[in-house]
Amino acid sequence: MEFVEFKEKAKGFADLLRVGDLHCSNAKPSLKMEGNPIMVNMTFRGMQMLHSLHKAGCRVPPLDDDGCNGATLLEVMPGSVLKAFGLPSSGFKGKNQIDMENRRKILRQLPQSSNVNVINIRNFSEEAMFSDDALDSMVAAVAAAKWAMDESESAFKRPNKRSSVAEAFAKYTGKRKISPGIDHLTEEEVARREGWIYAPKK
Repeated sequence: MEFVEFKEKAKGFADLLRVGDLHCSNAKPSLKMEGNPIMVNMTFRGMQMLHSLHKAGCRVPPLDDDGCNGATLLEVMPGSVLKAFGLPSSGFKGKNQIDMENRRKILRQLPQSSNVNVINIRNFSEEAMFSDDALDSMVAAVAAAKWAMDESESAFKRPNKRSSVAEAFAKYTGKRKISPGIDHLTEEEVARREGWIYAPKK
């Protein structure tokens, strides 16, 4: 499918969140077509990339492994990872004094707060101070290292295998919109369709 066709099909879903996004207070709809960033573009390219890498043998939770024994690819949201580590999860991407102080705090405390020994973090600190992408990449890399150390359910928030979407997210009714017709499915069943944002538990 080409992007033009994908974008046309996505129009009816542009305001909907994925079930896994409900756990992330600052999540944006994956098919959002306006503003910054324009999520529909990234979603399309990300789906293409994950499909090809999964076929090549990479593990892509929560998809079935299907005998995959390659690298594990996780979807993470840097803000949710930082929040789990007790670090500033917003107010660090601008250039004012408070934002810059929050960046310094993140870079200074990330290894200790995450319990991940980032031995070369100083090599990237200067770039991460002035690049949102570099900082996001650093936080995502620490989350990936955390997963490699312990990918158990006690370490990372996983989609629920038993509760239905309606039961698990009754508190969100009327506040945040998800796809219709999935209330009877479990979080895990829906996550296999939509993907899941993985964040360490606090």
